[in-house]
Amino acid sequence: MNEATLQRIEELTEKVNQLLLARETVPAPITVTEPEDEFITTRAPASELKIYPMLKDALPSIEENFFHLLSTFPGKEPLLTEIKDKLCYPNINCKPGYLGIDCIILDDTMVKVISCFLKGKPGKSKRGISFLSDSENTGKSCNQSVFDNHINNVCKKATEPAIAIAPVPVADIQKCMNKCVDDALK
Repeated sequence: MNEATLQRIEELTEKVNQLLLARETVPAPITVTEPEDEFITTRAPASELKIYPMLKDALPSIEENFFHLLSTFPGKEPLLTEIKDKLCYPNINCKPGYLGIDCIILDDTMVKVISCFLKGKPGKSKRGISFLSDSENTGKSCNQSVFDNHINNVCKKATEPAIAIAPVPVADIQKCMNKCVDDALK
């Protein structure tokens, strides 16, 4: 081998030795061993996603015209049932979430009505029910006129009794059937 090649090998060997030395001086990550218990499952902590400021500036409607997530904590499902019953929204799409029940609300009008209903009720910090965009139920999306219209028109119609039909005596039904059969046989 020539002199230049030997010089290059020596330089590379020196660099490898430096890397090995640096690797040995870096402390190893600390690992905590958890007791093995078949009844305990370790999960990653929940993360709240926030919108990048540049995206928010470029597309301001992203906060308002996106889906709204209504979330409950475990044991607070009766609050969700109350929303469904009192606000006449029986078909809200809900499923088990990370902590409790999560419902995706796509309709802006529904968000405005539910936001008015939740205003002042226990939110996230008090382990209640809230929208992701209004975790403390301040009524951020509340529109009182939309709420009043919904309660006075939509819910009122849904809860009004159907028109009662007077019962028809069995004898009249029998006479009608006999006449129909006689007409058919003629």
